[in-house]
Amino acid sequence: MATYTELANIQNASGFGDLRDKIIAACAIKAVALLDGTTPTAAQIAWAEAALLNPPKAATDVMWYVIAKNAGATLAQILAANDAAVQANVNAAVDVIVSGV
Repeated sequence: MATYTELANIQNASGFGDLRDKIIAACAIKAVALLDGTTPTAAQIAWAEAALLNPPKAATDVMWYVIAKNAGATLAQILAANDAAVQANVNAAVDVIVSGV
């Protein structure tokens, strides 16, 4: 399990840039999925449009949700997350953030 100090300083860890890049790409992919959905809500459309205009900001907005959701993993495991795991975490984060739940 990552310590709170490790989590708080994850941006300084070797490999964080790769994780951030994965979260950026996952945000763009989630945005497209929302826009291409059958009946996206106004909140989903607004988030998706903003995310596609500025994917790095969208990634920053969901990054701490993704990190906190994986606090039970080691820092090395969090940083080495594969694309599918990152996408699943970003999808969950966006669904929570957009729904306001």
